[in-house]
Amino acid sequence: MSHSPVVHPSEERVFLAACLAHIKRADGSQAKDWFLADTARRGAAELLRKYLASPLLSDVLTERAHAAMEDLRKTAPYPQGWLATQSQAERVLPVAIQLLYVLAST
Repeated sequence: MSHSPVVHPSEERVFLAACLAHIKRADGSQAKDWFLADTARRGAAELLRKYLASPLLSDVLTERAHAAMEDLRKTAPYPQGWLATQSQAERVLPVAIQLLYVLAST
């Protein structure tokens, strides 16, 4: 049975930030655009589910995390089209990145 390696929150934060930067400048015409968007979306959803009720999060960040989870839930499995995907990434990924920042600093 293989286990995935444990990734430090700061490494995951850098990865999501890189995905967000790519998604912002991409036009959705290449498979890698959609791959990174999907990977980042799934990673953010997993993080938000796992840490949504963490006592480490401020009230404001908890509210933003709930809103991001609701955003993801409403468009499951994917938003329609690249512009919607970009827009959702710009709303959701910064919340996941901020959550990882908080986790890394503890």
